[in-house]
Amino acid sequence: MPTPNETETAHETPTCCAECCAVVRDDDDTVLVGDRVVHAFCAFECSYCDAYTLRSDSTRAFDEWGNIVHLCESCADAHTFSCADCDRLYTDGAWGTDGVCRECELEREERAEREAQTRVIGGYHNGERRAQTVPLPSAWTRAHGDRHFGVELEVEMADADASDEQRHDTARALLDVANGDTRRVWAEHDGSLTWGFELITQPMGLDAHEELWSRVLSQTAARALRSHDTRTCGLHVHVSRRGLTTLQLARAVVFLNAPENETLVRAIARRYGNSYCRIAKKALRNAAQSYDRYEMLNLTNSRTVEFRLFRGTLRAETVLACVEFSNAVLEFARTASNGDLSTRAFLEHVYDVANAADTKHLRRCFARRVTERAAPRYEPLRSAIEAITKRAIRAPRVTDTATRWAEI
Repeated sequence: MPTPNETETAHETPTCCAECCAVVRDDDDTVLVGDRVVHAFCAFECSYCDAYTLRSDSTRAFDEWGNIVHLCESCADAHTFSCADCDRLYTDGAWGTDGVCRECELEREERAEREAQTRVIGGYHNGERRAQTVPLPSAWTRAHGDRHFGVELEVEMADADASDEQRHDTARALLDVANGDTRRVWAEHDGSLTWGFELITQPMGLDAHEELWSRVLSQTAARALRSHDTRTCGLHVHVSRRGLTTLQLARAVVFLNAPENETLVRAIARRYGNSYCRIAKKALRNAAQSYDRYEMLNLTNSRTVEFRLFRGTLRAETVLACVEFSNAVLEFARTASNGDLSTRAFLEHVYDVANAADTKHLRRCFARRVTERAAPRYEPLRSAIEAITKRAIRAPRVTDTATRWAEI
């Protein structure tokens, strides 16, 4: 018959694991969670405070090395965050930026880099891109006092329903042809455009521009664009200020804005005054003191003067004529008489044999304007040119078949 002590032992309540509720045997590996006995495999040691917590009460997270760790409730509240991109819980050591983990932050950077490679149209006046603006010297610039020209040509997609990807593909195709191993052109967004972009060149000489635009605008990709036949597109020519005098600039401003020179200006610019290139008739004494960048000749930039009067175009010869016109105006203004800043005086400068090499596209443009677009307003221009050259003007022969599709 059992003794009283043996009876008490036989009826003693066994200890059960607070997590799995199984009986804890004497040889089981156990830990204490608070004052509760738990199988060691039913508990986790908090990675922060080292206290044990039940498996069901612990919080699972990833650390900065991608390892899984477990935390007690209070440490999880203080030391974890949910990644905004992948929704996984991380310890604060894995914190990146903008509420994402370091892994997702790296993925964002890689994705941005890939997009930057495919989305070639940058932001308007993008500082990083413009910081890479470097004049490209050539035989022409060295022979002309280090004068450089930078062109900004605005274009629209011909298909208004073209996707953003198609727009970037078109820009990329043109830039690939333009740049090769040297960055000559880049593309930017422009708020004045509906669905297009702006092609911007490095500062270059007339010789480099001739080689560049004849290649770029003869590409098939250019046929996906519009420029001349839009209400939004312009063409701006920046000219380096080096060597330009105040009197020279004043004469150029007076010449461009003189009402009696409207026909001449309209013939090359293909427009005459708007909100982006306002007409501002001025006296010679203060013509170089302009503080309005939206005049035909913008003098507000510290390193360049900007001819803003031209309409957009997709014809290489017209782009080159506009660059030559900008150069011719400044050269004319350098030697002209203050009392004779007239159309006739300017044409005599353009058709002077000494200036023939720097005005060939400009003269062809005038010939096209007074023959192919023989509006009555251009008759005085035709008469003046024929009187200076002493021969009748004939329409220039189109030698580049790749540009025949483009507008005049």
